[in-house]
Amino acid sequence: MEKLTDKQQYFRNIIDLVLDGEGDKNEVDFCMNQVAHCPYCRTTYEQEKAVRECIKRYENYVTAPQDLLLSIQSITQQAVYS
Repeated sequence: MEKLTDKQQYFRNIIDLVLDGEGDKNEVDFCMNQVAHCPYCRTTYEQEKAVRECIKRYENYVTAPQDLLLSIQSITQQAVYS
């Protein structure tokens, strides 16, 4: 694999923020510019976006086990009351 350029590396560092809607305007603009002009970034963007769409499609069908939910709730409450 080729070594990533600085722009590609920065893109990799912020793409999750951008796709999750947590990137600021500069990060979003940077990513969209890279997607438009860099084949590596475009491919990465399309793959990451596809993964998120797949997860969204199936998350309605998967529920966490009740004992896991209770365990998390118990741990959270212990941390609050400690």
